[in-house]
Amino acid sequence: MGKKQRVESLSYPIIKHSIERLGGWYYKPPDTGFVKKPEEGEEKEGNRFSPPRPLDIIGCLKEGVLLIEMKGFRGVCGLSYKHLRPSQVITYEKTSKLPNAFYCNLIGYFFFEAKTLKKIVFVDYEHLKKVNLIRKSLVDAFLSIPGNGQVFGETIEDPETKKKSRKYFIDLDNLENYIIQP
Repeated sequence: MGKKQRVESLSYPIIKHSIERLGGWYYKPPDTGFVKKPEEGEEKEGNRFSPPRPLDIIGCLKEGVLLIEMKGFRGVCGLSYKHLRPSQVITYEKTSKLPNAFYCNLIGYFFFEAKTLKKIVFVDYEHLKKVNLIRKSLVDAFLSIPGNGQVFGETIEDPETKKKSRKYFIDLDNLENYIIQP
């Protein structure tokens, strides 16, 4: 029986294609699973859990670095600081102190129905930390503006095989259409 697919994995190819179509670089740190629990009498150092993954996506654009943690929800909901794991909070705290003209510490929320991704929005880590919760009514209002959170599709032809495939992306040139502001 196959491993159950995490809903966040619906968003990774979209973010990857969005970054790459602007000539950027994308990296998805591998998910690390549970490593065997030590038996009685075995050393506990380094063999109980693998190191925590800092976040879901690291991307570089000409403007700077994108750090994104994706969270998926069935239908639109409120967005909370509590959705982050402690290791992700540590990563965001350390990286938010780095000097850079364009350094985005974003938490991405995507909303899906029947395994189809409908909308993507981002919240800046510092903003979410201050308010702790962005109410569903604010998310609804943001998404009601045409173009906000929209996922686009395009057909791409592989130059070698001539095979066509459908790729989806968000418009990172207009990132303001995806970031919920206070």
